[in-house]
Amino acid sequence: MEVYSLRDLGEDYGFTEPLFYFDPTNCYVIASESGHAAISDAPGEVDKILAFLESKGLTLTKILITHAHCEHIYKLKEMVDRTGAEVYMHASEAGLLTDTQALYIDYMNIQGYEPYTGPVTSIEDGDIIHLDEVEIRVIHVPGHSSGSVMYQAGNALISGDVLSHNAIGHHNMPGGSREDMRESVQKILRIKADCHVYPAHWTETELREEQEGNLAELPVVRLSGTIVLGETE
Repeated sequence: MEVYSLRDLGEDYGFTEPLFYFDPTNCYVIASESGHAAISDAPGEVDKILAFLESKGLTLTKILITHAHCEHIYKLKEMVDRTGAEVYMHASEAGLLTDTQALYIDYMNIQGYEPYTGPVTSIEDGDIIHLDEVEIRVIHVPGHSSGSVMYQAGNALISGDVLSHNAIGHHNMPGGSREDMRESVQKILRIKADCHVYPAHWTETELREEQEGNLAELPVVRLSGTIVLGETE
């Protein structure tokens, strides 16, 4: 198994005006020994993602959605149309792909979104997704959104917007929950593996470092758009 990082995607997001609080999106590639690949989310710059896969001799077969916010599913339809890849999402958000309000397409003034209406494989906490010899475990971590999940493959932990270096995702928008985020933080603290964390935004980190620092020392410092998870809001 190999994991590759495609960082800071989103130059083709169709904003009607710049949004100062919007961060580019990272996309990660999990590759099997047989040359099949799964990617995390379907942000912009499809050509760049597909060109990278081609350069590595990889065939995309699975798209693993971390949660249903606009920058994570913006080019999902195009990606599936061009590759035929299967789509995986948490069951609680699998029905939101045509709801531009729930996806924050309207809120972020994004133009040109084409809703994906094809098949979705609904996933739940503890499910195992098989990519040839690679087992990818689903970890449901609501709080940032109701269907937020992390994907663990070996010592790689793709964390979506839930966890990044010295930060957690905000939980103050519809679908988010402070109490769910608290429970998800406790769940992450219980993960025993020495994982490298691949977040959807910002910088990569080590799980043990976050467990011993960021997550263990709530309230969490506000960083790069995240929200304090303390006793006062």
